Amino acid sequence: MSVVLLVLFFIYEISQQRLTESQNQYRVSQAHLSVGALASAAREVYSEGAGAKRVVTVTIPEGNDASRTGVMNESVINIGLFIGSGTSDVNELADFRIVEGANFPKVPGTYQVSVTAYNGYVMIGDASYTLSPGTIALEMLSSDTETRTLNVTSFMSSSLNVTLTMGWSNPNTTADLNGSSALTFTLPAGASASANVNFASTNASLGTYLGNIYANASNGVNQTAYLVLQIVGAQLPPASPVSYILIDTFSDSGYTTAAGIFDPTETVDIHGSNFATSSLVTITVRNSTGAVIHTGSNTSNSSGGVVYYWNPGAVYPGLYNASMNDSTKLNSTTFNLTGCS
Repeated sequence: MSVVLLVLFFIYEISQQRLTESQNQYRVSQAHLSVGALASAAREVYSEGAGAKRVVTVTIPEGNDASRTGVMNESVINIGLFIGSGTSDVNELADFRIVEGANFPKVPGTYQVSVTAYNGYVMIGDASYTLSPGTIALEMLSSDTETRTLNVTSFMSSSLNVTLTMGWSNPNTTADLNGSSALTFTLPAGASASANVNFASTNASLGTYLGNIYANASNGVNQTAYLVLQIVGAQLPPASPVSYILIDTFSDSGYTTAAGIFDPTETVDIHGSNFATSSLVTITVRNSTGAVIHTGSNTSNSSGGVVYYWNPGAVYPGLYNASMNDSTKLNSTTFNLTGCS
């Protein structure tokens, strides 16, 4: 009887060993399929360029090592499996940069995983953090200050460091982050933080000024928020031959009468220069939509100068454009018509 039991015991041990080996082979096969699918998708989107995206179905096998499942060294897609008393790695190496997104699966199960190409790298998983808004656009006067808010939100399950760096180099204007050119946040899992983006202008010329806020995170993911500053308003003329605007929006010398709607005591003086001598110059005033609200004409003097007085009447304060044209030269200036107080 004891001999029979001993034989049965050995048969059971062998069958259990073979079952374990079969299970391990199946788990390794699952890991190979998942790693291969992610690596193939990563190569495809990288070759297609920034913005390309795939969604891949992957299975994380039972008995995986979560600490060794993900993207390693920004180049290896890896799934670690506990086999016997050790860990076996199933992986593929990429010859380009790969970063791990917010929801790379770490526990057993089947998942839909996004694979997205960015400039210079591929992200596996969803965005690990966001900058909001992606573009900060504003208008300021020639000498003015404004503040906007940039929000940084982490979607990681662990702490994430994000460094913001201001990229701004425009004449007579400044931009900073909480008063500094760079700022670092340490964001706990799923947390958000905000920064004040401060703008200032001092005698800045009318026009559009562009800049960026560069973000670099501790997981290697880079992002950019874009800055668009529009300097608006009336200015004194430069030395070059263009028309310019002088605005009177008051009815007494003390500037004490506010002008919500202008009346006949108030005028806009439009001056032009460097036109042909004694030529007929046409003056056109348009509102902010481009609609013509006034036309007139005057003859240039012996120096090529033109002076034209426009009474805005019942025109409301706002942004206007005045142009002068003598068929050979077109001068144009945009100005704000505002009341004094």
